[in-house]
Amino acid sequence: MNKNIRLACANELPQIAFLDRRVNKTSWGMIQYEECLVNKNHKIYVLEINHDICGFVVIAVNFDEVEILQLGIDAKYQNQGLATFLLTEVLSRLDKQYIIGKVFLEVTINNFPAIALYKKMGFTQISTRKDYYIIGSDKFDALIMMLDYAKS
Repeated sequence: MNKNIRLACANELPQIAFLDRRVNKTSWGMIQYEECLVNKNHKIYVLEINHDICGFVVIAVNFDEVEILQLGIDAKYQNQGLATFLLTEVLSRLDKQYIIGKVFLEVTINNFPAIALYKKMGFTQISTRKDYYIIGSDKFDALIMMLDYAKS
């Protein structure tokens, strides 16, 4: 399996947005991806396997803090450690450039696979946002999680 992580190109945004819609209940639209691509503090990384995009992560960098804004792995590649690989590699690259102190993210309270992934990586819950996500007609709390990257 030939894995490669690189920054996304503008012409790949529709593919990334389509993948996001397939794997995330809180997916973004094209406008959000286009805004991230032109924002100097945001980065969109793609994970390729054998030259096919099978995952992505959107990151915001503010001084020594990083926020994971969106993450997705194609369903046929899930449960193979690829999300861990993608996040670990991207954070390592960013740490060399920015010297990361803390990493933050939000996740729906009922996204148990993602919560398990983040806990396995060392993230801890620091807060909750009540009824933050609306999925269909249901409201879900957001867990705010943090990784003290400087200590990891």
